[in-house]
Amino acid sequence: MSKAISNSANWNGTYRYYYSGQSVVEERNSSDKTLRQYVWGTQYTDELVQIGINDDPGDTEQNCETFYYAMQDANYNVLGIVNSSGDLKERYEYTPYGQRTVYKSAGGNDLTVSRICTRPIHRTSVATPDEPADEVPGALRTPKQPYRRKQMDEDLRKDARELVIHVRRVRVGYTRYMMRDLERLGLSMSQYTALAILAEKGEMTMSAISEDLGVTMGAGTNLIDKLIHSGYASRERGTSDRRVVAVRITDNGRKALERVVEWATDYLGFYMARVDPEERKSFVRSYGKMAEQITSVPFDPSASG
Repeated sequence: MSKAISNSANWNGTYRYYYSGQSVVEERNSSDKTLRQYVWGTQYTDELVQIGINDDPGDTEQNCETFYYAMQDANYNVLGIVNSSGDLKERYEYTPYGQRTVYKSAGGNDLTVSRICTRPIHRTSVATPDEPADEVPGALRTPKQPYRRKQMDEDLRKDARELVIHVRRVRVGYTRYMMRDLERLGLSMSQYTALAILAEKGEMTMSAISEDLGVTMGAGTNLIDKLIHSGYASRERGTSDRRVVAVRITDNGRKALERVVEWATDYLGFYMARVDPEERKSFVRSYGKMAEQITSVPFDPSASG
Protein backbone atom coordinates (compact mmCIF):
# COMPACT_ATOMS: atom_id res chain seq x y z
CA MET A 1 0.00 0.00 0.00
CA SER A 2 1.29 3.49 -0.78
CA LYS A 3 0.23 6.98 0.31
CA ALA A 4 1.03 10.35 -1.22
CA ILE A 5 1.18 13.45 1.02
CA SER A 6 1.31 17.06 -0.13
CA ASN A 7 1.11 20.51 1.47
CA SER A 8 2.93 19.26 4.54
CA ALA A 9 6.33 20.77 5.14
CA ASN A 10 7.76 17.76 6.94
CA TRP A 11 6.07 14.88 5.15
CA ASN A 12 5.63 15.77 1.45
CA GLY A 13 6.20 12.71 -0.73
CA THR A 14 5.03 9.17 -1.34
CA TYR A 15 5.29 6.51 1.35
CA ARG A 16 4.91 2.76 0.89
CA TYR A 17 3.73 0.45 3.65
CA TYR A 18 4.43 -3.29 3.80
CA TYR A 19 2.15 -5.49 5.88
CA SER A 20 2.32 -8.86 7.60
CA GLY A 21 -1.34 -9.69 8.14
CA GLN A 22 -2.92 -6.66 9.86
CA SER A 23 0.34 -5.05 10.96
CA VAL A 24 2.70 -2.71 9.12
CA VAL A 25 6.23 -4.11 9.32
CA GLU A 26 8.09 -1.65 7.08
CA GLU A 27 7.80 1.86 5.65
CA ARG A 28 9.66 2.98 2.52
CA ASN A 29 9.87 6.22 0.56
CA SER A 30 9.18 6.80 -3.15
CA SER A 31 12.72 5.63 -3.97
CA ASP A 32 11.96 2.31 -2.25
CA LYS A 33 14.42 3.11 0.55
CA THR A 34 13.65 1.73 4.01
CA LEU A 35 12.56 4.39 6.51
CA ARG A 36 11.19 2.41 9.45
CA GLN A 37 10.68 -1.19 10.51
CA TYR A 38 8.27 -2.41 13.20
CA VAL A 39 8.24 -5.45 15.47
CA TRP A 40 4.88 -6.44 16.97
CA GLY A 41 4.17 -8.68 19.94
CA THR A 42 2.11 -11.88 20.09
CA GLN A 43 -0.33 -10.98 22.88
CA TYR A 44 -2.32 -8.46 20.86
CA THR A 45 -2.43 -7.38 17.21
CA ASP A 46 -1.35 -3.79 17.90
CA GLU A 47 1.18 -4.67 20.62
CA LEU A 48 4.07 -2.51 19.45
CA VAL A 49 7.46 -3.77 20.67
CA GLN A 50 10.23 -2.16 18.65
CA ILE A 51 10.74 0.56 16.04
CA GLY A 52 13.84 0.58 13.86
CA ILE A 53 14.73 3.81 12.04
CA ASN A 54 17.08 4.13 9.11
CA ASP A 55 19.03 7.31 9.88
CA ASP A 56 20.41 7.43 6.33
CA PRO A 57 17.80 6.28 3.77
CA GLY A 58 20.39 6.80 1.03
CA ASP A 59 22.61 4.12 2.52
CA THR A 60 22.94 1.14 0.19
CA GLU A 61 22.87 -1.26 3.15
CA GLN A 62 19.26 -0.29 3.91
CA ASN A 63 19.59 -1.28 7.55
CA CYS A 64 17.98 0.44 10.53
CA GLU A 65 20.68 1.91 12.78
CA THR A 66 18.59 3.31 15.64
CA PHE A 67 16.10 1.30 17.66
CA TYR A 68 13.36 2.41 20.03
CA TYR A 69 11.09 0.42 22.32
CA ALA A 70 7.45 0.95 23.29
CA MET A 71 6.35 1.38 26.92
CA GLN A 72 2.74 0.28 27.32
CA ASP A 73 0.00 0.19 29.90
CA ALA A 74 -2.13 -2.86 30.73
CA ASN A 75 -4.36 -2.20 27.70
CA TYR A 76 -1.38 -2.05 25.28
CA ASN A 77 -1.66 1.72 24.79
CA VAL A 78 1.81 3.12 24.09
CA LEU A 79 2.60 5.74 26.74
CA GLY A 80 6.21 6.37 25.83
CA ILE A 81 9.14 5.49 23.59
CA VAL A 82 12.61 4.77 25.00
CA ASN A 83 15.94 4.21 23.28
CA SER A 84 18.29 1.24 23.69
CA SER A 85 19.69 2.81 26.89
CA GLY A 86 16.24 3.13 28.42
CA ASP A 87 16.13 6.94 28.07
CA LEU A 88 12.65 8.35 27.46
CA LYS A 89 12.56 10.04 24.05
CA GLU A 90 8.84 10.71 23.62
CA ARG A 91 5.78 10.31 25.79
CA TYR A 92 2.10 10.36 24.84
CA GLU A 93 -1.17 11.44 26.40
CA TYR A 94 -4.60 10.72 24.98
CA THR A 95 -8.06 12.25 25.08
CA PRO A 96 -11.03 9.93 25.79
CA TYR A 97 -11.40 9.68 21.99
CA GLY A 98 -7.80 8.62 21.45
CA GLN A 99 -6.45 11.94 20.16
CA ARG A 100 -2.74 11.97 20.94
CA THR A 101 -0.49 14.70 22.34
CA VAL A 102 3.22 14.03 21.83
CA TYR A 103 5.84 15.28 24.30
CA LYS A 104 9.58 15.29 23.66
CA SER A 105 10.46 13.74 27.03
CA ALA A 106 9.29 13.54 30.64
CA GLY A 107 9.09 17.32 30.93
CA GLY A 108 9.49 18.47 27.33
CA ASN A 109 7.24 20.57 25.16
CA ASP A 110 4.57 19.03 23.00
CA LEU A 111 5.27 18.23 19.35
CA THR A 112 2.95 18.50 16.35
CA VAL A 113 3.63 14.88 15.36
CA SER A 114 5.80 12.06 16.61
CA ARG A 115 9.29 11.92 15.14
CA ILE A 116 9.58 8.23 16.00
CA CYS A 117 6.25 6.39 15.96
CA THR A 118 3.98 6.97 12.95
CA ARG A 119 1.52 4.14 13.66
CA PRO A 120 -1.82 4.18 15.56
CA ILE A 121 -0.85 3.20 19.12
CA HIS A 122 -4.02 3.68 21.18
CA ARG A 123 -6.20 0.60 21.11
CA THR A 124 -9.51 2.50 21.58
CA SER A 125 -8.68 5.16 19.01
CA VAL A 126 -11.77 6.88 17.62
CA ALA A 127 -11.95 10.17 15.73
CA THR A 128 -14.95 12.31 16.62
CA PRO A 129 -17.22 13.34 13.69
CA ASP A 130 -16.05 16.97 13.82
CA GLU A 131 -12.41 16.05 14.48
CA PRO A 132 -11.30 13.74 11.64
CA ALA A 133 -7.97 12.03 12.16
CA ASP A 134 -5.05 13.92 10.63
CA GLU A 135 -3.81 12.65 7.30
CA VAL A 136 -0.07 12.93 8.00
CA PRO A 137 2.30 10.35 9.49
CA GLY A 138 2.47 10.63 13.25
CA ALA A 139 -1.14 11.71 13.65
CA LEU A 140 -3.56 9.18 15.12
CA ARG A 141 -5.56 7.40 12.43
CA THR A 142 -8.43 4.99 13.06
CA PRO A 143 -9.25 2.15 10.64
CA LYS A 144 -12.88 1.95 9.54
CA GLN A 145 -12.98 -1.49 11.12
CA PRO A 146 -10.44 -1.36 13.96
CA TYR A 147 -8.80 -4.70 14.73
CA ARG A 148 -8.71 -4.88 18.48
CA ARG A 149 -9.47 -7.60 20.99
CA LYS A 150 -12.49 -7.18 23.20
CA GLN A 151 -12.06 -7.99 26.87
CA MET A 152 -13.24 -11.59 27.16
CA ASP A 153 -15.39 -12.97 29.95
CA GLU A 154 -13.03 -14.52 32.50
CA ASP A 155 -14.81 -17.91 32.55
CA LEU A 156 -14.77 -18.04 28.75
CA ARG A 157 -11.10 -17.05 28.64
CA LYS A 158 -10.25 -19.76 31.18
CA ASP A 159 -12.11 -22.41 29.17
CA ALA A 160 -10.57 -21.28 25.88
CA ARG A 161 -7.06 -21.28 27.32
CA GLU A 162 -7.56 -24.73 28.83
CA LEU A 163 -8.77 -26.04 25.47
CA VAL A 164 -5.75 -24.53 23.70
CA ILE A 165 -3.43 -26.39 26.06
CA HIS A 166 -5.32 -29.68 25.67
CA VAL A 167 -5.36 -29.39 21.86
CA ARG A 168 -1.65 -28.64 21.85
CA ARG A 169 -0.89 -31.74 23.91
CA VAL A 170 -3.03 -33.94 21.65
CA ARG A 171 -1.52 -32.39 18.54
CA VAL A 172 2.05 -33.20 19.59
CA GLY A 173 1.37 -36.93 19.70
CA TYR A 174 -1.07 -36.88 16.78
CA THR A 175 1.35 -34.99 14.51
CA ARG A 176 4.25 -37.31 15.35
CA TYR A 177 2.13 -40.33 14.40
CA MET A 178 0.62 -38.61 11.37
CA MET A 179 3.97 -37.59 9.88
CA ARG A 180 4.97 -41.26 9.57
CA ASP A 181 1.77 -41.97 7.66
CA LEU A 182 2.12 -38.95 5.42
CA GLU A 183 5.61 -40.09 4.45
CA ARG A 184 4.08 -43.28 3.05
CA LEU A 185 2.04 -41.10 0.69
CA GLY A 186 4.94 -38.80 -0.16
CA LEU A 187 3.22 -35.85 1.53
CA SER A 188 4.53 -33.17 3.86
CA MET A 189 2.29 -31.62 6.52
CA SER A 190 1.95 -28.45 4.42
CA GLN A 191 0.96 -30.46 1.35
CA TYR A 192 -1.59 -32.39 3.39
CA THR A 193 -3.04 -29.11 4.67
CA ALA A 194 -3.30 -27.78 1.11
CA LEU A 195 -5.10 -30.95 0.01
CA ALA A 196 -7.52 -30.66 2.92
CA ILE A 197 -8.27 -27.03 1.97
CA LEU A 198 -8.90 -28.02 -1.68
CA ALA A 199 -11.18 -30.85 -0.57
CA GLU A 200 -13.13 -28.45 1.65
CA LYS A 201 -13.43 -25.52 -0.76
CA GLY A 202 -13.25 -27.04 -4.23
CA GLU A 203 -11.34 -25.34 -7.04
CA MET A 204 -9.24 -22.38 -5.93
CA THR A 205 -6.84 -19.86 -7.42
CA MET A 206 -3.19 -19.88 -6.37
CA SER A 207 -3.62 -16.56 -4.55
CA ALA A 208 -6.55 -17.95 -2.53
CA ILE A 209 -4.66 -21.13 -1.62
CA SER A 210 -1.57 -19.16 -0.59
CA GLU A 211 -3.69 -16.85 1.56
CA ASP A 212 -5.39 -19.78 3.33
CA LEU A 213 -2.01 -21.42 3.93
CA GLY A 214 -0.49 -18.14 5.14
CA VAL A 215 2.44 -18.34 2.72
CA THR A 216 3.74 -16.27 -0.18
CA MET A 217 2.60 -16.93 -3.75
CA GLY A 218 6.01 -18.37 -4.55
CA ALA A 219 5.91 -20.83 -1.66
CA GLY A 220 2.29 -21.74 -2.42
CA THR A 221 3.06 -22.36 -6.10
CA ASN A 222 6.01 -24.57 -5.23
CA LEU A 223 3.85 -26.59 -2.84
CA ILE A 224 1.04 -27.07 -5.39
CA ASP A 225 3.54 -28.00 -8.12
CA LYS A 226 4.67 -30.90 -5.94
CA LEU A 227 1.07 -32.04 -5.39
CA ILE A 228 0.44 -31.91 -9.15
CA HIS A 229 3.62 -33.88 -9.81
CA SER A 230 2.43 -36.55 -7.34
CA GLY A 231 -1.00 -36.69 -9.01
CA TYR A 232 -2.87 -35.36 -5.98
CA ALA A 233 -3.94 -32.07 -7.58
CA SER A 234 -4.43 -30.59 -11.05
CA ARG A 235 -4.23 -27.12 -12.54
CA GLU A 236 -6.98 -26.31 -15.06
CA ARG A 237 -9.07 -23.47 -16.42
CA GLY A 238 -11.79 -22.33 -14.02
CA THR A 239 -15.33 -23.55 -14.62
CA SER A 240 -16.92 -20.15 -14.03
CA ASP A 241 -14.22 -18.07 -15.75
CA ARG A 242 -12.05 -19.74 -18.39
CA ARG A 243 -9.48 -16.93 -18.08
CA VAL A 244 -8.69 -18.01 -14.54
CA VAL A 245 -6.38 -20.94 -13.82
CA ALA A 246 -7.75 -22.95 -10.90
CA VAL A 247 -6.31 -25.76 -8.79
CA ARG A 248 -8.40 -28.81 -7.96
CA ILE A 249 -7.91 -31.93 -5.89
CA THR A 250 -7.85 -35.12 -7.96
CA ASP A 251 -9.44 -38.50 -7.21
CA ASN A 252 -6.02 -39.73 -6.07
CA GLY A 253 -5.80 -36.72 -3.75
CA ARG A 254 -9.17 -37.57 -2.19
CA LYS A 255 -8.11 -41.18 -1.77
CA ALA A 256 -4.93 -40.03 -0.03
CA LEU A 257 -6.95 -37.84 2.34
CA GLU A 258 -9.29 -40.74 3.11
CA ARG A 259 -6.31 -42.98 3.95
CA VAL A 260 -5.01 -40.33 6.33
CA VAL A 261 -8.46 -40.10 7.95
CA GLU A 262 -8.49 -43.88 8.46
CA TRP A 263 -5.02 -43.85 10.04
CA ALA A 264 -5.95 -40.89 12.25
CA THR A 265 -9.18 -42.65 13.26
CA ASP A 266 -7.19 -45.67 14.46
CA TYR A 267 -4.87 -43.38 16.47
CA LEU A 268 -7.56 -41.26 18.14
CA GLY A 269 -9.87 -44.24 18.60
CA PHE A 270 -7.20 -45.97 20.67
CA TYR A 271 -7.27 -43.14 23.21
CA MET A 272 -10.98 -42.28 22.99
CA ALA A 273 -11.74 -45.87 24.04
CA ARG A 274 -10.30 -44.91 27.44
CA VAL A 275 -12.88 -42.14 27.94
CA ASP A 276 -16.42 -42.64 29.29
CA PRO A 277 -18.77 -43.19 26.28
CA GLU A 278 -21.18 -40.42 27.28
CA GLU A 279 -18.37 -37.93 27.83
CA ARG A 280 -16.84 -38.99 24.52
CA LYS A 281 -20.05 -38.43 22.57
CA SER A 282 -20.62 -35.07 24.29
CA PHE A 283 -17.09 -33.96 23.43
CA VAL A 284 -17.44 -34.98 19.75
CA ARG A 285 -20.74 -33.07 19.46
CA SER A 286 -19.28 -29.96 21.08
CA TYR A 287 -16.09 -30.09 19.02
CA GLY A 288 -18.19 -30.51 15.86
CA LYS A 289 -20.20 -27.40 16.69
CA MET A 290 -17.03 -25.39 17.23
CA ALA A 291 -15.52 -26.71 13.99
CA GLU A 292 -18.64 -25.56 12.17
CA GLN A 293 -18.29 -22.08 13.67
CA ILE A 294 -14.59 -21.87 12.78
CA THR A 295 -15.18 -22.86 9.15
CA SER A 296 -18.24 -20.66 8.59
CA VAL A 297 -17.80 -17.51 10.71
CA PRO A 298 -14.91 -15.06 10.00
CA PHE A 299 -12.84 -14.29 13.10
CA ASP A 300 -13.69 -10.91 14.65
CA PRO A 301 -11.62 -10.20 17.80
CA SER A 302 -13.73 -7.16 18.69
CA ALA A 303 -16.73 -9.51 19.18
CA SER A 304 -14.92 -12.10 21.29
CA GLY A 305 -16.62 -12.80 24.59
